[in-house]
Amino acid sequence: MAFSGYLTNQEIGELAQAALAGGLLEVPRQVLLAGIPAAFAAAMAHTDNPLDQFTLDLVRVNAVERMAGGEIPVLILLRNSADRLRLLDRQEAAVFDRVLGRAERAAAAVPPLADSTQPPEVTRNERIGGAAVTVGTPPADPGKTGWRIGSWDVTIRAALIGGACVIIAALIPYFLGAYSGTPQPGGSPPAGSSSPAPPATTTPSKPAVTTPITGTPSVVFRDNFCTTASGWTTGTTQTGAHYSSCSLRIYANGNDVESSEPANEGTLPQDITIDVTARRILGSAAGDEYGIACRSGSEGYTFIVQAASVSIYRYSRATGIIGRQPLAQVPANIDMNMSNRLQAICATANGVAHLTFWLNNTKLAEATDASNPLTNGTVGLFAATTSDTSTPTEAEFTNFVVTRLR
Repeated sequence: MAFSGYLTNQEIGELAQAALAGGLLEVPRQVLLAGIPAAFAAAMAHTDNPLDQFTLDLVRVNAVERMAGGEIPVLILLRNSADRLRLLDRQEAAVFDRVLGRAERAAAAVPPLADSTQPPEVTRNERIGGAAVTVGTPPADPGKTGWRIGSWDVTIRAALIGGACVIIAALIPYFLGAYSGTPQPGGSPPAGSSSPAPPATTTPSKPAVTTPITGTPSVVFRDNFCTTASGWTTGTTQTGAHYSSCSLRIYANGNDVESSEPANEGTLPQDITIDVTARRILGSAAGDEYGIACRSGSEGYTFIVQAASVSIYRYSRATGIIGRQPLAQVPANIDMNMSNRLQAICATANGVAHLTFWLNNTKLAEATDASNPLTNGTVGLFAATTSDTSTPTEAEFTNFVVTRLR
């Protein structure tokens, strides 16, 4: 069946009303579109009327089921809008949160593109040191951005703009209600919201020879966090992990590490890819961190994102990474507040653990561990602050997927 959008015409009208009443139309458009791939955002239609522009943007992103990188633009726009309204202490944020929650539940039922759970550069088989390996190959056209409507990858042009005009005409009654000051549902802002920021830039690591495992990937564990069925460990106070509107949020104090692991993930294979979207929703310190763990038990491997670097460590559950040298650490320039796609490979070949870290579809760090390498364990997520950071942080995770590599 053809994809007809995540939002109904009535919801688009309600959102337009709320945007007008809440002052959202005065927010720079690039702030609301932050996190949507730049090539797609640049191709969106422009108009001089702020209300028409917001509605056109809603209609445009609502027509995209899922982009090639896994992004769902309508969810990004709704989250950015809700965050901005909370910062403005506007009750209209509740309208966006309500619609966002329903859209996230609908999106959770949509399977990813065929290759969206596999790191995009794992494409070419070679032989290194007599062992069959897979090495990264850059995309043929790194500047090209694709998106899927229904089951087709297409370029949206005049037809979508024309459709947007038809929907705008159908929503005139909602706009009239908005101009007349129709009251909006109330709501209170949650702690830890932060404004969207411009897209991140990253500094790739130098090429390195690693040995990820070849094979056809298949999903072995998936969680959209819309229910508690996977049993992620949660905190009993503000600190720790908590479920929130199809996301898992982890709050850490200053000089603190808080993590969460699923209780019902089943038996995971040795060689996996982990894929999750993460963003910081509280804090601004340089020492704020979030990331992924694999092969976690008394020890584990952790993939750490900071504003100025990405790192791979072998850690101890008792002492963390204190006193340990990174297996890899690469300088970067990362916007912690935007939605960042994290992908990590944990694999073993010839008795050596091979670890690879992608951020927003760019491979940034690679490492090996040949000294009594870890071979099994569970997966996890974490938020943390460094020892010289006195302020708390909170990270939000969505769309967690574990894929078998062989």
